[in-house]
Amino acid sequence: MKAGSGRYWTYSKDIKNNNSKYLNGLFFEEHQRFVKFSAAQFEKSMEKSQKTAQRNERLEAHISSERKSDYAPDYHCSTLTTSPTGELQYNLLSYLSLAFPIGWLKDETRRAEFEEWVDYLCAQFDVLHGYAGLECILPYGCEEWEPHEYQVATHYYNVMPNCNAYAGLRDYKDAAKSIAWYTILSKSLFMRIEPQVLHLQSQIDLAFARQKQQR
Repeated sequence: MKAGSGRYWTYSKDIKNNNSKYLNGLFFEEHQRFVKFSAAQFEKSMEKSQKTAQRNERLEAHISSERKSDYAPDYHCSTLTTSPTGELQYNLLSYLSLAFPIGWLKDETRRAEFEEWVDYLCAQFDVLHGYAGLECILPYGCEEWEPHEYQVATHYYNVMPNCNAYAGLRDYKDAAKSIAWYTILSKSLFMRIEPQVLHLQSQIDLAFARQKQQR
């Protein structure tokens, strides 16, 4: 998504208000480690981060259901931006990730809540591209677990390796990383893809027509 901090503060507070009973760990740039989540600590960290954003300095934040960084969380929200004001021309993109338990898929109410999150994010942010699907959730210190993530992703084709998605700026700044259950495209990307989709559809229709003629 495009860089910018104003809407992120509102979004972060929505995360805190709607999911605080699940949250135990908090990581902001100034901490350099996970601290115990509390409403007071959250507000204090948000105030400091707003001042950092006004100076257009790098922002990184994580909210997690795990108190420490050694364990993979059930609930997780992370964001990273190098230019909160969007003034640095070399990097106008930010990264935002949400993780929910796979059990949500078995609950109709939770599935509806997930749909609401997708709609909410698309409405709140100027999204260049995004996706929603299955991934292997790793701890914050993910490096030693990356081989495990790779093995899971190669064994289950519908699981995406995603722990370092924020590092794909050079590869994905004008392209989509992949497709998933939900694939979100900006207008610029959609306009590039639409002609290709129409061409493929015409080829499929032609193939079906030939099969009917052969019958």
